[in-house]
Amino acid sequence: MPDEILYLAGIYHKDPAGDRFTILTRKAEGCMVGVHHQMPLIINGGDIGNWLFFPE
Repeated sequence: MPDEILYLAGIYHKDPAGDRFTILTRKAEGCMVGVHHQMPLIINGGDIGNWLFFPE
């Protein structure tokens, strides 16, 4: 996994008062449970197109 790209779900909002970016999270699983109760929502690389360009 060291050479793979990790895609995290997020929302970007461009605003004259200041741009904003939020990373979406979910309930922690596996080894992350001992670190924090939430973890970033990871998107499978094969699904990134569906996230960026929502199919109608």
